[in-house]
Amino acid sequence: MNNQQRLETYFGLCTEYYDLDKPQAPTGALQFYLKYADEAQGPILEPMCVQACSLSHY
Repeated sequence: MNNQQRLETYFGLCTEYYDLDKPQAPTGALQFYLKYADEAQGPILEPMCVQACSLSHY
């Protein structure tokens, strides 16, 4: 197994662990990011990108 394959396996395991450990977005996270995006003075890139668990509810 080369380094790239090891890294991909590690990232995959991290993703699975995070999804199991945090099945729901933290309370208030969606409201925080919506307010942040609304107040932005320019474009924003992927708000809540770490909070993938939030996407499953929409």
